[in-house]
Amino acid sequence: MVEEIKEDPTFCYLNISGQVFKTRHRTLAQFPDTLLGSEEKEKYYDKSRDMFCFQRDRQSFDSILYYYQSGGVLKKPPNVNETVFNMEVVFFKIKTHLCSNGT
Repeated sequence: MVEEIKEDPTFCYLNISGQVFKTRHRTLAQFPDTLLGSEEKEKYYDKSRDMFCFQRDRQSFDSILYYYQSGGVLKKPPNVNETVFNMEVVFFKIKTHLCSNGT
Protein backbone atom coordinates (compact mmCIF):
# COMPACT_ATOMS: atom_id res chain seq x y z
CA MET A 1 0.00 0.00 0.00
CA VAL A 2 2.84 2.42 0.74
CA GLU A 3 4.23 1.80 -2.75
CA GLU A 4 0.88 2.76 -4.26
CA ILE A 5 0.90 6.05 -2.37
CA LYS A 6 4.48 6.84 -3.40
CA GLU A 7 3.56 6.42 -7.07
CA ASP A 8 1.09 9.31 -6.85
CA PRO A 9 2.77 12.17 -8.77
CA THR A 10 0.74 14.72 -6.81
CA PHE A 11 2.92 14.19 -3.76
CA CYS A 12 6.62 14.32 -3.08
CA TYR A 13 8.60 12.99 -0.16
CA LEU A 14 11.30 14.92 1.63
CA ASN A 15 13.80 13.02 3.76
CA ILE A 16 15.29 15.41 6.29
CA SER A 17 18.12 13.63 8.13
CA GLY A 18 16.12 10.40 8.25
CA GLN A 19 12.65 11.82 8.94
CA VAL A 20 10.29 11.67 5.94
CA PHE A 21 7.78 14.42 5.23
CA LYS A 22 5.07 14.22 2.57
CA THR A 23 3.67 17.23 0.77
CA ARG A 24 2.12 18.18 -2.53
CA HIS A 25 4.28 19.42 -5.38
CA ARG A 26 1.91 22.36 -5.87
CA THR A 27 2.40 23.41 -2.24
CA LEU A 28 6.12 23.81 -2.83
CA ALA A 29 5.66 25.37 -6.27
CA GLN A 30 3.90 28.38 -4.73
CA PHE A 31 7.35 29.74 -3.93
CA PRO A 32 9.42 29.25 -7.10
CA ASP A 33 12.30 31.38 -5.83
CA THR A 34 13.02 28.97 -2.98
CA LEU A 35 15.00 25.74 -3.09
CA LEU A 36 12.01 23.46 -2.65
CA GLY A 37 9.81 25.46 -5.00
CA SER A 38 12.30 25.39 -7.85
CA GLU A 39 13.88 22.78 -10.11
CA GLU A 40 17.07 23.22 -8.09
CA LYS A 41 15.75 20.63 -5.62
CA GLU A 42 16.22 17.95 -8.30
CA LYS A 43 19.91 17.64 -7.43
CA TYR A 44 18.79 16.26 -4.04
CA TYR A 45 16.51 13.62 -5.57
CA ASP A 46 17.37 10.02 -4.72
CA LYS A 47 15.81 7.89 -7.45
CA SER A 48 16.35 4.63 -5.55
CA ARG A 49 14.28 5.92 -2.62
CA ASP A 50 11.93 8.09 -4.71
CA MET A 51 12.42 11.10 -2.48
CA PHE A 52 14.40 14.26 -2.02
CA CYS A 53 17.09 13.82 0.64
CA PHE A 54 18.63 16.58 2.73
CA GLN A 55 21.01 16.38 5.67
CA ARG A 56 19.49 19.34 7.49
CA ASP A 57 18.12 20.25 10.93
CA ARG A 58 14.92 18.25 11.52
CA GLN A 59 13.58 20.52 14.25
CA SER A 60 13.77 23.54 11.95
CA PHE A 61 12.19 21.73 9.03
CA ASP A 62 8.74 21.57 10.62
CA SER A 63 8.70 25.36 10.37
CA ILE A 64 10.24 25.39 6.90
CA LEU A 65 7.52 23.06 5.60
CA TYR A 66 4.86 25.11 7.41
CA TYR A 67 6.11 28.15 5.48
CA TYR A 68 5.03 26.45 2.26
CA GLN A 69 1.80 25.03 3.65
CA SER A 70 0.67 28.30 5.22
CA GLY A 71 1.33 30.47 2.20
CA GLY A 72 4.39 32.18 3.64
CA VAL A 73 4.20 32.22 7.45
CA LEU A 74 7.64 31.60 8.91
CA LYS A 75 8.04 31.00 12.64
CA LYS A 76 11.16 29.89 14.44
CA PRO A 77 10.44 27.00 16.78
CA PRO A 78 11.15 27.98 20.39
CA ASN A 79 13.46 24.98 20.87
CA VAL A 80 15.72 25.84 17.89
CA ASN A 81 18.73 28.11 18.15
CA GLU A 82 18.27 31.31 16.14
CA THR A 83 21.56 30.88 14.28
CA VAL A 84 20.68 27.30 13.29
CA PHE A 85 17.23 28.36 12.13
CA ASN A 86 18.60 31.24 10.09
CA MET A 87 21.09 28.87 8.43
CA GLU A 88 18.17 26.63 7.41
CA VAL A 89 16.20 29.58 6.06
CA VAL A 90 19.21 30.61 3.96
CA PHE A 91 19.83 27.04 2.76
CA PHE A 92 16.23 26.65 1.57
CA LYS A 93 16.45 30.12 -0.02
CA ILE A 94 13.50 31.56 1.84
CA LYS A 95 13.80 35.29 1.40
CA THR A 96 11.52 36.23 4.27
CA HIS A 97 13.58 37.37 7.22
CA LEU A 98 10.60 38.46 9.24
CA CYS A 99 9.98 35.55 11.55
CA SER A 100 8.57 35.27 15.01
CA ASN A 101 10.02 33.00 17.65
CA GLY A 102 6.95 30.81 17.76
CA THR A 103 6.00 31.72 21.30
